[in-house]
Amino acid sequence: MSSRRLFPFALVAVLLLYAAALTAAPEKRVALVIGNGKYSSAPLANPVNDATDVAALLKKLGFEVILKRDAGKKAMDQAVKEFYRKLQEGKGVGLFYYAGHGIQVRGQNYLVPVDAEIESEGDVDYSAIEAGWVLRKMEDAGNPVNIVVLDACRNNPFTRGFRSAERGLAQMPSPTGSIIAYATGPGDVAADGEGRNGLYTKHLLRHLTAPGLSVEEVFSQVRQGVWTESGKKQTPWTSSSLMGKVSLARDVLTITTAPSQPAADDPLKDERERLEQEKLALEALKAQVEMRKELEEERKLLEQERLVLLDRAKAPSPAEAVSVRKVRNSLGMEFVWIAPGSFEMGSPPGEPGRNSDENQHRVTLSRGYYLQTTEVTQGQWRAIMELNYSRFQECGNDCPVENLAYPFINEFIEKLNARGEGTYRLPTEAEWEYACRAGSKGRYSFGEDESRLEEYAWYDGNSGGRIHPVASKKANQWGLYDMHGNVWEMCSDWKGNYPSGAVTDPVGPKFEWGAKSVARGGSWHDRSVFVRSAYRFMDDPGERYGLIGFRLVRNE
Repeated sequence: MSSRRLFPFALVAVLLLYAAALTAAPEKRVALVIGNGKYSSAPLANPVNDATDVAALLKKLGFEVILKRDAGKKAMDQAVKEFYRKLQEGKGVGLFYYAGHGIQVRGQNYLVPVDAEIESEGDVDYSAIEAGWVLRKMEDAGNPVNIVVLDACRNNPFTRGFRSAERGLAQMPSPTGSIIAYATGPGDVAADGEGRNGLYTKHLLRHLTAPGLSVEEVFSQVRQGVWTESGKKQTPWTSSSLMGKVSLARDVLTITTAPSQPAADDPLKDERERLEQEKLALEALKAQVEMRKELEEERKLLEQERLVLLDRAKAPSPAEAVSVRKVRNSLGMEFVWIAPGSFEMGSPPGEPGRNSDENQHRVTLSRGYYLQTTEVTQGQWRAIMELNYSRFQECGNDCPVENLAYPFINEFIEKLNARGEGTYRLPTEAEWEYACRAGSKGRYSFGEDESRLEEYAWYDGNSGGRIHPVASKKANQWGLYDMHGNVWEMCSDWKGNYPSGAVTDPVGPKFEWGAKSVARGGSWHDRSVFVRSAYRFMDDPGERYGLIGFRLVRNE
């Protein structure tokens, strides 16, 4: 018999051993339940009732419950830490339930305490609880099953002070042995409810104790109920990596991949066991199919890399051309030649911090261009414009100009072009990312090692809350400085979805009233996840911040 035919049976054996190890002793069940509704600016009617009713039901199911209602930041922090300690002691089932305001900021989810004072995006890290932190604490506790329920996908009440207006919550990856359930799909919003309970929790309470259902089956029933009652407007979402069947019914095995023991006089005992074995074999076969899918995806990526290498072989790389293809104008602006080529734009599924608008696709740039080696400085700005709008003017002429709206940048470019020293423009998103990556494929131009970020970027981990002179960190492989951090860099594109297939020389959609401008690269104010090569920042073109600057393309 071939090794391929043995594979499903080997996997079945592993699953059975896994089940035996997990079922050797009864599990401890611990739940943290939080319901926040008493917000001063945007109160919610149902979360406290939702949390109270969920806590009561979980106690009936054998959970030790930590219940917090209308909790402030300090109370939520302490509750999560207490939850973590109890999970460490029990090594069983952990369940976290939250109802209240939840917001998404640049791809991260935050749970909002009732005493949160949030006037802008910069306040969120200090005033709210990152949902991913709670999940990491549950994972660190080492218990085999974690369940997270977020009935927190309501409209963001703080968007007026935010640079971006991301709806609902972002999808989070679920670590092995966990399931994350959302009241609605990623980026959508959920109804608060008109009765005692919110729409989602109403159906959760109805199905959570259904006999014979696994956790995944429970959430499937909840999804169907909410979708129907909302008139198909709200569709709950789950992300699961549970191993085997997990049930919350009281006094039954929590995790099992083996058949339940039939009664001694069950005349269908042999038939039940045979069917259960067939089910296990089918699950093993499904796992094999998934593995083949992953191998096929890996094969496609390797083929794409091969094509990129072929493209590079046809034309000299920008790295090779750097030493001989540089130009400088009378203002001291230096530009390096970026040769044409192809690359994978966006980010692959699974990249930490990835947003849904980063769909990875192949891009070919058929024409080379000169790109400024640094961001436009305050000294260069003053040489053209009468007024310097920068927030950090004390930083000096060698620091990037910032606090700019789109019309100011356009005026600068028009006046610079009028000097007759060349034609200048903003780069497209594709041109910017191609140059930023400089042939790399990881999160950053220097690869995946985030500990090296301080060598290349000024960001919130090392900036001291301010901008810094350009070119004071390392350049990427193509001689470009500050492609990560210092200030966001405006692109010529307007907000639009990436295409699903390969494209050549892409540009964004044409300007329409209400369109959002696009900036790339992150700033001194931003965390590492926002200075990734693929991250896209959308904003109102008329807004001004001490975070927004630009660099230029010079046409041949």
